[in-house]
Amino acid sequence: MTIVYLKFQRILYILRVLGTFTNTWPLYPDIGKNEYILRNIYYYVAIFILMAVWIPMVIGAYKNRNDVGVLMKNMSHIAAFTEAILNSILCRIKKKQLQDLVVNIEKFVKVSKNYEKAVLQKYMNRYGTFISTVAISFVMAGITVICAPMFLPLEFPIDVWYPFSTKPPLLKFILYFMQIFVITHTVFCIGVDVMIAVILFYSSAKLEILTFEIQRTTNEIHLISCIRKHQEITKFISKTQYAIQHILFKTTLTMGFTVISGCFPMLYIQSHVLIPQFLSMIMAALQRMYITAWAANDLKEISIQFTWSVYSAPWICESQKVKSNIFMILQGSQKPILISMSGLLPALTLEYFASFLTSVLSYFMTMRAAITT
Repeated sequence: MTIVYLKFQRILYILRVLGTFTNTWPLYPDIGKNEYILRNIYYYVAIFILMAVWIPMVIGAYKNRNDVGVLMKNMSHIAAFTEAILNSILCRIKKKQLQDLVVNIEKFVKVSKNYEKAVLQKYMNRYGTFISTVAISFVMAGITVICAPMFLPLEFPIDVWYPFSTKPPLLKFILYFMQIFVITHTVFCIGVDVMIAVILFYSSAKLEILTFEIQRTTNEIHLISCIRKHQEITKFISKTQYAIQHILFKTTLTMGFTVISGCFPMLYIQSHVLIPQFLSMIMAALQRMYITAWAANDLKEISIQFTWSVYSAPWICESQKVKSNIFMILQGSQKPILISMSGLLPALTLEYFASFLTSVLSYFMTMRAAITT
């Protein structure tokens, strides 16, 4: 049952808006010179603001290292902001690859037939409600952080240490604005995970569409066309793998640390304001991991179904050329499609997500035992 209905074109538009703010959406090839210059200036200004908040956060965490609850609260914020900084940098490094993927998807959406749009929308409906839930969790976490000074004796939303006085009103306003910008930037980085999920379930949809076409092929020319489409899909998935593997690896590490460190404040700091803040942060971090694992797992499953559908197609009594073409498709799809994370972690699947949860819980219990003894 679809609770939240989003059109595929609408989610692309939302991702483009969020990605423009966080510098994670690739520039278009036909972008104007002035816009290109402005986007580059904004990128460096945003990185400067992020680092101008991140460095005092690290210093502040070090100065509060003797208080376990405060230290882990600060470390969870540092992990989340580090993830946002790395998102901007990695998407900048991979901008050409991401640009090719996004342009490919948008071109297909423009020329796709009705039944192809229906398949894409089916996948969008499948993920739409959960994507909205993840976004709400992240927005709630951001709002609770920004509004914390209204209910707690805090000067700023984030615990930082500055080597100068923050009493002057203008300076305090600028520092407060910078922290709000960084928090908003971190919240909107949910768009990176959703973008990866969209790219992955787009690949799943293309495989499902191709399965439908192969099962209804009537002649050799149509079958050759299907072979070419399969090669294009395989090439697209290979480009996807190359573009997102380091981003996925980074997300796994930073979200794991966010969850572990975010659990400690709820145990050591008895505050009705901080507990909802870190609970929503932990839930959002786990949901971010799940949305990409879910999409990657669906891609693996549809690739297996595709192979069996091709094998089950009525090609036994066809000509030798048709059989040879079928064998080419089967040979190119012998193994299920798996999304790796830089080769340093297992392939991204729901099974891996389950083991990730187990590992995070194990690390948390070990750290808690070590701290309390």
